[in-house]
Amino acid sequence: MSRKITLLILVLCAVMSQAADNRIVLPDGVDNITFYGVDFSQVSIVGDDATDQQYLQAFRRINDLFVTEPQKYDIGKKLPVTISDYDFKVVTDINAAIDLSDARSFQTTLLNDETLVDHIAQLPVTGSGVGLIIVADCLDKIQETGYFHFVFFDQSTRAIVAKTCLSGKARGFGLRNHWARAILNCMRELRVVCQ
Repeated sequence: MSRKITLLILVLCAVMSQAADNRIVLPDGVDNITFYGVDFSQVSIVGDDATDQQYLQAFRRINDLFVTEPQKYDIGKKLPVTISDYDFKVVTDINAAIDLSDARSFQTTLLNDETLVDHIAQLPVTGSGVGLIIVADCLDKIQETGYFHFVFFDQSTRAIVAKTCLSGKARGFGLRNHWARAILNCMRELRVVCQ
């Protein structure tokens, strides 16, 4: 009996530790943000034979969900600050220019911090304040899991101020619904606090 209790305590500690690691702490003074949507330009795709064109269409339609199904895809519910602006034009333009010819992979590999920092530094954004963008990393059809970086950044300098990488289980019919569910599951795990 005491072994079971000890095991239960260890499992609970591990879960609590993992939850703490996924927590994003926003800097002092952040009270509103601009949300840009999901950037698929860095994505790798594992184990799926859907065409590049089908994926590109799905990427566009996934970002549409933030507008067409705002109750379900309301990322603002997960934030301790207000979303003052939704600017999907940036990711629409980025995603429209994606070349998926090198995106296919045989295994899940995630972006390193340096690549992510470089990518955010090149975003075509203007203005000041803090922005939030979701950078799709890997869509692994074999594991039915999507990996996404939730990145808060200074819009004037494009320096990352807070970030986390989350994974979510995918499911549903059609590419859009399948990978949108992975994003939705990541959003459910998102923990953002202010300093």
